[in-house]
Formats: sequence, structure tokens, C-alpha cells
Amino acid sequence: MKKLIFYITIICVGIALYSCQKDYLNRPPLDRLDAETFFNSATDLEVYTNGFYSHFPSYGTLDEHDDASDNVVRSGLSTRVLGTRIVPVTRGTGGWSWTQLRSINFFLENYKKCPDEAAKKKFGGIAKFFRAYFYFDKVKTFGDVPWYGKELRAGDEDLYKAQDSRILVMDSVLADINFAIENIPAEKSLNRVTKYTALAFKARLCLFEGTFRKYHNIEGY
Repeated sequence: MKKLIFYITIICVGIALYSCQKDYLNRPPLDRLDAETFFNSATDLEVYTNGFYSHFPSYGTLDEHDDASDNVVRSGLSTRVLGTRIVPVTRGTGGWSWTQLRSINFFLENYKKCPDEAAKKKFGGIAKFFRAYFYFDKVKTFGDVPWYGKELRAGDEDLYKAQDSRILVMDSVLADINFAIENIPAEKSLNRVTKYTALAFKARLCLFEGTFRKYHNIEGY
């Protein structure tokens, strides 16, 4: 009788532990956003896109491109000016980091779940503004780079694809900034991206790219 009670106790404890373990393992992750439970409201979209503003240069510091121009005086010449800079061989160094882009593409693949149409237009436009900003910086720094219009996951063969043509990349950047202009409201804000921010940025990138294509005899100028 004692053995029977003992076995019944062991079975009950095992069932309880299994039930608790199963419930625990099925909980949403605490270290990252769960797309299944997020992106369901305008607030969700706003909170996520707020993180994109950290992509801008820090306040009070010189932009890295100005640092290599005649806007400041340096005692030595940078590899950018000397023309000896190469694409970094170590991931995440020398500006060769794609973490920001993955965050943007993750948003763009999930934000349409939100039922608020106005919010989708506004924050989808803001996300594409930042993707255009990201790629404009990469093209200025490295020239030809690979274009990624989707979130990359471990094992994705596109992680190792070659550079895409400058025309493809910059035409994609132009499409993103046009989308931003069409969808971000014409609001006034000192610290948020608006339609006017996108218009000003489009003027800057078109002047840069148009000048580059003209003097390098690139088709499409």
C-alpha cells in the first residue's frame, strides 16, 4: 500500500512539473518583441519606430563625413580623403554594420497587422524614411552595397550575396523616400520626422546622387 501511494505521488508530481514546464516554455520571450502579440495598435507602431531616432548622429558631435571634409581642420588625413579605405573584414567595424537595417525591415514585415490605417501610413512612412537614410549613408561610405528589402534570419543565403548595382540601390532609396513623403502627415515637429523632413532629405539625396551620376557618366542621370 505504501508503495502504491509512493508511485501515485511520483506520477502526480511529474504531471504537475510537466504542466508548469510546458506553460513556462510557451510564454512570450522576454528578450525581444514577439510579432504575434505586438504591432496591434498605433501605440505599438509609435513605440517601435521611436527606436529609429537613435540612428541619427548624436547631438553635439561632428558627422563622420564632415570629419573628413574642409569643415574642420585635422593634423592628419583620413583614409577617406587618401582614398585608401577598404570595406572592413570584421563584422560591425568601420561602419559595416547592418543591425539598424534588420530592425527596420522587421518592422516593415509586421506593421501591417495594425488595424489603424492612419497609423500604418504614418509609421510605415517613417520606417521607410529611416531605411532610405540608412542606405544613403552606406552608399556615401562604401559605394556599391547589397540591397536588403526583407528581414534576414540565420541561414538565409542572402546573407552572403554580392553587392547590388548602385542604380538598383539608389532607385530603391528613392522609392522609399517617395513613399515616406506620400504617407507621413504634414505636421510640424522639432524632434520627429515629418513630411517636411522627408522632402528636405529627398532634395539632399537627389542632389548628391544626381551629381555623382553626372560626373561618373552613370546611366539614369
